[in-house]
Amino acid sequence: IERDDLPPSRRYYAGGGAANLRSFVEAVPLALAGRDLGALPAPARLAAAGLYHPAAPAPFAGAESFRTWAGTRGWADRPVVAIAIPDGMIRDMQTEIVDAVVAALGEKGLLAAPFWYDDTDPQAIARAVGELHPIALVNMTHMQNGAARAAEFAALDIPVLLALSARGQTVAEWRAGPGGIPASTAATLLTIPEGWGVSDPLVIGAVEKGAAVPIPEQIELLAAKLRRLAALRAIAPRDKRVALFFWNHPVGEKNLAASNLNLPKSLANVGRAMAAAGYDVTPAEESRLIAEGQAMLAGYYRPETLAALQQRGLAATLPLATYTAWLDTLPRERREEIVARWGPPEQSRWLRGGAFVIPRLMLGKLAILPQPPRGGDPRRPGGQDRLGHPRACRRDRPFRHPRNPGMDAGQGSRALGRRLSLPAHRRPAGLLSLYPGQCRRGDPGAPARPGSDDQPPDARLRPLRPL
Repeated sequence: IERDDLPPSRRYYAGGGAANLRSFVEAVPLALAGRDLGALPAPARLAAAGLYHPAAPAPFAGAESFRTWAGTRGWADRPVVAIAIPDGMIRDMQTEIVDAVVAALGEKGLLAAPFWYDDTDPQAIARAVGELHPIALVNMTHMQNGAARAAEFAALDIPVLLALSARGQTVAEWRAGPGGIPASTAATLLTIPEGWGVSDPLVIGAVEKGAAVPIPEQIELLAAKLRRLAALRAIAPRDKRVALFFWNHPVGEKNLAASNLNLPKSLANVGRAMAAAGYDVTPAEESRLIAEGQAMLAGYYRPETLAALQQRGLAATLPLATYTAWLDTLPRERREEIVARWGPPEQSRWLRGGAFVIPRLMLGKLAILPQPPRGGDPRRPGGQDRLGHPRACRRDRPFRHPRNPGMDAGQGSRALGRRLSLPAHRRPAGLLSLYPGQCRRGDPGAPARPGSDDQPPDARLRPLRPL
């Protein structure tokens, strides 16, 4: 669309951008009248790659010019967050969402570096922003050339987050909806990039009167996570405190399998890998993880075992006052539906001496916690999180616990088909928004039993590599 043999008026239109648009408006009546366009400026071309910032007068050709300009603004020492955007966003002057992200990051002391690139170049991202040494990458475009992108992500060795827009909904419609990312979007924009190393999807925009607009609380959620990621990178591995949640399906007190994954073997592998990488983690053998994992699960199936878990050092506590203070921060309608469905927190079966008892295993600075049952009685089939049901109070509390003592990071598994990227005030986004981590989908594997090598553990359960 930028061929030199096209008429200038068409090249103005194809080139996009404010300058070309002004020239296009001037060129059209001249062209229709058969008059000469020589007095107009030549059509400006958008480079195949470059960087953008709403505070700058024009895009940047490369990282060096961007860095020099940022220095003149007093931002030279800010941690950089690279944001991959489509070049059409610049051409069409539809930058409202990325501008909102840039502003939110700036308020948290970060420097956003939105960039577009030539996706046929296997080193395109490294060429565009590698010199800026970003602490994270946010993907806001439909990436291509997956093999090359996966290799670049591994070489950059930083978290790669996914930010999406709800193109078929207004902001109000998306907020009121039960889910975050529709299946049709997840299939192409989430599932495939996840295999390359992209994680933590978040909807940050919607559409109003045909224009893409930001969702403020979702952008704040993204900015808060990136600020925590920046802080985390300044902590030495040995000083990092990590929470790892696992979920149990099929259900059962003695079962220990995330969607039939060989969970104990995977956890043992993760512990050894983290210790080898310099984390303060005490590796545990598969047999111990089975025994103590089943004991922790028993705390949810049979609350009368909680005291024994405390005596064994397999439980932590969260004061009732701390939990209710957080509960009071929720929107009134959300708080009321939780209490109406599950009862007042002070009547919980998991409350002991004014504090909730939360099963957890400490391996050095690694906390391993079972994800609580999603609702109802875990001993009864169907005790799952149901569409439209508020989360059980006992399910919220364990996710509150890692944040209470200042846990630095978290890693969890999520089931294929669960709702993804929910609104900030809905579960579980509101619970996990303030500490960074990775969520991995549970893949089929072998049942939990010592020495089972029928299938390998999930290779994607990596020990928090970007941290």
